[in-house]
Amino acid sequence: AGLLGSGRTEIVRLLYGVDRNDTGNINIKGRTVNMKNPITAIKNGLSFCSENRKTEGIVDSLTVRENIILALQAKKGIMNTISRKQQEEIADKYIKLLNIKTSGSEQLIKNLSGGNQQKVLLARWLITEPELLILDEPTRGIDVGAKAEIQKLIVELAAKGMSVIFISSELEEMVRCCDRVNVLRDREIIGQLIGIDINKITESRIFLPLVILGIIIAFNVIFNKNFFNITIKDGHFFGSLIDVLNRSTYLMLLAIGLTLVIATVGGGIDISVGAIVAISGAVSAALFAESETPSMGIGVV
Repeated sequence: AGLLGSGRTEIVRLLYGVDRNDTGNINIKGRTVNMKNPITAIKNGLSFCSENRKTEGIVDSLTVRENIILALQAKKGIMNTISRKQQEEIADKYIKLLNIKTSGSEQLIKNLSGGNQQKVLLARWLITEPELLILDEPTRGIDVGAKAEIQKLIVELAAKGMSVIFISSELEEMVRCCDRVNVLRDREIIGQLIGIDINKITESRIFLPLVILGIIIAFNVIFNKNFFNITIKDGHFFGSLIDVLNRSTYLMLLAIGLTLVIATVGGGIDISVGAIVAISGAVSAALFAESETPSMGIGVV
């Protein structure tokens, strides 16, 4: 864990042989390994899913099958090619296993959603049967449903005995997925949390918003004695409390809508809050413009 620039990515790139170390050694099972390049890392049981899915992960001109098979073919070597039939069997197996939403293994990967592209990358590394799986921001930029599926998969892999290095900027998913959290700053470990200490962080984060809400309400009650007063004029409600509720209504509607999408559709689509707000605003404006006596415009996406 750590902020961007803390050295999280640099460390795992060094472990995987993408970058070279200036000093020190990399030891695997008691022996020193010269991690010259990623091929050496793969042959020593390491796999690395980069945070840059578009530039260092998928090959968007290739199909889902071809993307899945890349790492395994690299591990076997160019002289030991995998037959087309074997490729199709492996791809179909992991499409089903990881619940990848695609029309088939021959679909171009660039036409998949971000979440399903990420699942294809996970399939690519899982077929190599790694002893250490390195995941750098594996849930960044994907929909909530796919994020939950990937987090569940990571926990299951760890439970089966696979070692996983999980890098994330989101504290909540670190708590859900990790048994030990190392915090980095300036490329150095400045703290470590294990077991129950990790859960204490989220407990404080849960109560903090409630404390802040209580302070805000208390402040308004003390300095605005009319905060809870509500007046009715021409059939409309007025008051400080009503104003607060009006300002928060669209956020509540958005939250309810996103929750319904996640519950009913799951990881099949990407959910972009910004795009939904923009489209809803445009639809609402159109409804206002066309209505002679508009009272509310509702955009349904």
